[in-house]
Amino acid sequence: MACSRLEESDLDSLLSELSEEDESKQMCSLMQICQMIAMGNEENLSTITVRKIIVRLIEFLKSNQTNFEIINHACRILSYSLEALPSSSSSVVEAVPMLLEKLYTVNCADVAEQIIKTLDDLSVKYGRKLVDYGTIDVLNYIDFFPLHTQRRIMKIVSNCCSNVYSAQWNTVSSSLPLLSARLNPEHDPKCVEYSVECFTHLVQNVKNDEKLLNEIATDSFLLNFQLALTNESQMVFEDVFKTFSILTSISTQLAVKLLRHDIHKTIKQQLTSKNRQRSPQQILLVLSLIDKLLPEVPRQGLFAINECLSSDANFWSWHWQDDDGSWRPYSKKENDCINAGSGVGEEVLTVTIYGKSYTIDLVRKIQTNDESGTKRPIRNSSVSPKRNKEEESTAKRFKADLIYENDSLYSDFIRTLFPCIYLLSVTTFCRRLEEKCSELMLKMVFYASAQLLSEVVKGTGICRRLSIMLARKSVKCNIEAIQICQCLLDKAATDFKEELVREGVLFCLSSLRRTPIRHPKPNNKPKVPINEKKKKFLSTLYPSRWHKNKTPREEPVEMDIEDQDSKMNDWIAKQTNSIVTGFFYNPPQNLVLNNLCRAVERWNLEEISDMIHKNDATPFEIEKSDLIEKLADFFCSPTTDNGLSIFLRIFNFDKLSSLISSLNECFYRKLVIERSKSDEIRSLSRQNIRIELIPIDKDTESFKGKVTVECSATARSLERFIFRNTSNHVTAKPIALFERPTIEFLHDDRVLPTHLTLFDALPQDEIFTKTHQIRYRKSIDVIVKADKIPIVLYSIWTHVCKTGIVPNYLFLSSKLTSSVRYVLSDSEQLPSWLLKISSSFPFVLPFDLRKSLFYLLSFETKSQRSSKVKQIVDRNRILDEAKKIIIENSNSSISLDIEFQEEVGTGLGPTLEFFSLVSNDLRKIESIWRPSQSLFPSPIGEDDEPDDLFEFIGKFLGKSLADHKIIDLPFSSVFYKWLLGMENELTFEDLKYLDPDLADSCSKLKNMDPKDLRKLEVDFTLPGYENIELKPNGQHIILDSSNISEYLNLVVDWTLRRGVSRQMNALRHNLNIILPVSNLRLFYPNELESLFCGDQYAPWSSKMLNECTKADHGYTHNSPAVQNLIEILTTFDLVQQRAFLQFVTGSPRLPFGGFRSLSPPLTFVEKVVYESPDKYLPSVMTCANYLKLPNYSTIDIMREKVTVAINEGQFSFYLS
Repeated sequence: MACSRLEESDLDSLLSELSEEDESKQMCSLMQICQMIAMGNEENLSTITVRKIIVRLIEFLKSNQTNFEIINHACRILSYSLEALPSSSSSVVEAVPMLLEKLYTVNCADVAEQIIKTLDDLSVKYGRKLVDYGTIDVLNYIDFFPLHTQRRIMKIVSNCCSNVYSAQWNTVSSSLPLLSARLNPEHDPKCVEYSVECFTHLVQNVKNDEKLLNEIATDSFLLNFQLALTNESQMVFEDVFKTFSILTSISTQLAVKLLRHDIHKTIKQQLTSKNRQRSPQQILLVLSLIDKLLPEVPRQGLFAINECLSSDANFWSWHWQDDDGSWRPYSKKENDCINAGSGVGEEVLTVTIYGKSYTIDLVRKIQTNDESGTKRPIRNSSVSPKRNKEEESTAKRFKADLIYENDSLYSDFIRTLFPCIYLLSVTTFCRRLEEKCSELMLKMVFYASAQLLSEVVKGTGICRRLSIMLARKSVKCNIEAIQICQCLLDKAATDFKEELVREGVLFCLSSLRRTPIRHPKPNNKPKVPINEKKKKFLSTLYPSRWHKNKTPREEPVEMDIEDQDSKMNDWIAKQTNSIVTGFFYNPPQNLVLNNLCRAVERWNLEEISDMIHKNDATPFEIEKSDLIEKLADFFCSPTTDNGLSIFLRIFNFDKLSSLISSLNECFYRKLVIERSKSDEIRSLSRQNIRIELIPIDKDTESFKGKVTVECSATARSLERFIFRNTSNHVTAKPIALFERPTIEFLHDDRVLPTHLTLFDALPQDEIFTKTHQIRYRKSIDVIVKADKIPIVLYSIWTHVCKTGIVPNYLFLSSKLTSSVRYVLSDSEQLPSWLLKISSSFPFVLPFDLRKSLFYLLSFETKSQRSSKVKQIVDRNRILDEAKKIIIENSNSSISLDIEFQEEVGTGLGPTLEFFSLVSNDLRKIESIWRPSQSLFPSPIGEDDEPDDLFEFIGKFLGKSLADHKIIDLPFSSVFYKWLLGMENELTFEDLKYLDPDLADSCSKLKNMDPKDLRKLEVDFTLPGYENIELKPNGQHIILDSSNISEYLNLVVDWTLRRGVSRQMNALRHNLNIILPVSNLRLFYPNELESLFCGDQYAPWSSKMLNECTKADHGYTHNSPAVQNLIEILTTFDLVQQRAFLQFVTGSPRLPFGGFRSLSPPLTFVEKVVYESPDKYLPSVMTCANYLKLPNYSTIDIMREKVTVAINEGQFSFYLS
């Protein structure tokens, strides 16, 4: 019956049985109908048939039916109908009133669950009807259901709330307190997420009704809605700030109410939290809320010019220029599209006009036809739509008055958030974020009192920021900086004048004061006549009917773009002149700069160090004093070594730290000021340049031909392209930062710098319209002259780190770190300035960022490495099979996915164990290693052949990095120095670390009495390796006082260099097949162990374990079993930690960062057993890092069972 079309007579018979009083017949009929629908589909079920069933079921359930099983089957038929025949939903929804009645009256969990499932299925499509039926009232019963059902109820209510408007408000108003209570983070996170979603829908739907908004925004709601941000969901974060923004923009009273509930503390926590990395779009939501909470600045006086640079995308009208020079507007659709992209910070976007694709470059103001390549200028003009000026003015006055009425609230708001906004502005490299921060700082400075400016703003470094804004070639930046300067000087001139001078603000203002004022030129260009065909084509792009229906009210008032430019430049010149003459007619002397200039000229290091350290010389003062140039000349001089001791004696720890910090600030200032050009290049990343590559060398196989490349490409990119397209280079090499180019490129006989983009390196004239001929040849010596600051920083680092005067971490730059972190999270395309940092002085960045940078440079992105190759391995032949697998896949970007023969385990765990087991087998091969705790090759004689294993180890190391897998090989620091190419820098001090006994013996020999030394009869063979002669015929040369120095030098040389060179060179060569070995120079030698082998041993604390692990599926972190386990883990030593990690994850070591970096995180789940838990051992699921832990009766039993499991349950994968 279920598989064929049901006869109407059979169906009528079954439905008639529902009228019988015999419950057994009713039950039998329901079961048959239920089975028929459950196994049916749209082919063998008709809408008419199902509707007949549903109508009869509704009548049946309306009767006084009390048999829970019968009711449950009837409800199940309704649910199955929705699944088997979705079109039946219009009939099923009519049963909702009856279902709700049964839900409220029937005390049966199964029935209730079935009803809620049906309501859930209906709520997506019929939310509005469910609202009318009063479905939201189901919230009153939510606490009687288990967690999974509570989540379903909250989902139903959320879908209903998306259909609640002012007319339906009475259906939800009584449930608002219940919804608000569900926002509390003590509730289930998913329920909190749905509750936030409910309020987001409600606020969005009634945002034009201030009365209803006030009904929503009760004190408890405002408090709980902020608490909901403890939820880790990204959607919760975005919904909370979007909702708050709507509330504060509609109601000024609600904005003040939100301030009273300490919204500024919540915002600060979200902006400064280090536990969660927020995207630029999410931070913009936070800044938007801050903007809504603050009143607008006036539109007259100092701020009247803001009309010319309105950032509101809705007030821009975009035009394109046709062939006769006329400006034609885009249609409303395209105009809105361009404004939408501009509003979110897009710099290049694509629009479709009459089926043709056009690329719009908002930075260069060019429209490109993607098919023909035709380029046309575009422009935007400010549109001032007609406003109700009286209403607008009243609203602004009302909001501004609230500041004075609630002075303490706004003072706390500015006091708390201004430092956060400032810090964000100096660390972000997102243009839109930077602009928003500047706007907010301007508002805060304008509305802050003089006392507040002195207390809060002065200590942030705002003047340094202003000097950067004024030095950049951005009219908007210049204007906002001038406005902030004016506000600071008007209110607190005595507090800021000296700082404005020392930070270079006065210097920049004086420069802008002389900015030529450009006036609009009359358009005397005669119009070129065009033929009828072209006129017809243009009319299709700009039909007259587009504007036929416009009413006078909709007609915008436009300002010509040339008038805007002229007006803004005129304003800048006049305003800067007013500031300079009004406040600095008798400027304070910059004594620090004057004294520093004299000290630099005399090269008086004592005075220079004191002024940098004691007087805290600013980046502007350091740059203007020529100190950087002098330092660069000093460190690059051949006599550097002679003067270095004097330099280091004068620049002690504190003074050297100040110098390093100042140089980092100078570089950051230079980087930000010049970033406008970098932004332009990044915005052109979709613009292509046509080039023709012509080889100069005729004797080698080369690539020749025309290619199209992105203008953000560099000469190094062309080099990799040539490698790819010549027969003797099969695959492209990744970016090798520290290797010199092997090819140099010439344009008009001028060598192109390898670090510049083609957009920078080629002539700007007709850069996008002509084909540029670029010739290339083998590089003889391509050395790019670097900036002075990197030279100085690198020189100090190389000299100072060897002496150990200051630790490495003092070179870290917090501002550069934040900027690089943003760049790496926002894009996989690295800007040229970041490549410069990486290759010149990577030590200014922390390890985790350099690691991310290393992977981005050395390997393909994760999206390109998503595929895996499955390999089945025999545990008993692990090393032999590893050699075959690694060698076969060394040139492949595909990751390994290991399974062990005759074992069921798959995924991450077995793969990690494979790398761990291979490491273990390699470690056991004593013949290739020195007898030491740390691994380093055993030396061999000049006539001995190196073991082939070193070739395999090189590929094994490379594959482990490529696949993001940690290994368990404790290499010595000398080994890592070899990988970094530092073998020629190895000394006797390295021998002490590698072999303390040998170093001690050498020291004793050096200090021994000559007579006793001769009696030892030591020959010139390597200690411990009698077959290796230190020099020809060394076995017959006896050690004495005359040759002791030569002997010790040869022992060091053979132990650290000559005896291991062939092994290490083979290893490096094979590692280089997988990744550029030179990129490892991003790291210090002692950091390479963290890169290859993960985290080093450290005791586990209960705080760390609670923060970095999860508890789920029956456990929480408050569960006694979880707390007992954490207490046990804190007592583990190194051996026990390794055993536990091997058992749980498949690897005995954690990645760098410890448990915080473990992905997926270690999760404790309850192991449900049907007998006494004390009889069972824990089990694991290594692919998810799950530890399945029985709920043991005591901590001692747990300790015993965990110890047995981690010691006996390793090295096999079976079903747990």
